[in-house]
Amino acid sequence: EYELDRERVYLSGFSNGAAFTREAGSFMPEMFAALSPWNGPVRVGGIIGMEAFSEGFAESGYEMPYWMYLGDNDPVTNALDLKLELGTILSLDGCEIHEDGQGGLVPDEIWTGEGHYTETAGYAEGDRFRTSLYKRKDGTVMAGMTVMKDMPHGAIMEQSRAAWEFMKHFRRPGNGKKIEII
Repeated sequence: EYELDRERVYLSGFSNGAAFTREAGSFMPEMFAALSPWNGPVRVGGIIGMEAFSEGFAESGYEMPYWMYLGDNDPVTNALDLKLELGTILSLDGCEIHEDGQGGLVPDEIWTGEGHYTETAGYAEGDRFRTSLYKRKDGTVMAGMTVMKDMPHGAIMEQSRAAWEFMKHFRRPGNGKKIEII
């Protein structure tokens, strides 16, 4: 009726909405071309309990492009949960996982306000962004994790722009397991 392109549906949410974004994305991955949870607590209960994703999602074979945010002063999120969350996504998306020896994941590339989030690109507060990018072997960015400088449990409008710039490049043909880059 509304001529919605069902192969290009994206889901995003903030805080508990981020937890529900992960839950909906892992229960019904065929419905979404990409996810973008923001400042999402993991161990809060919810529909799936105390894990970031539903049981069986890690073994499902569904690729899931993923762009997440957190604030550097956010009391709701923690590094261990984020590593587990991101590690699952990187495995599904065919990215190599490299640990830094201190419990963190080594990104393939880092974007900051100096090179990517510039004022000419429309980011008035781009100096607050630091995005770790994770790529497949073919160089496709499949996941990003942005840590916002001087940010408690909150968000700014420019995060929406960055999430959209990432998600708009993906579609899920026939609502199948693989993602297509457009």
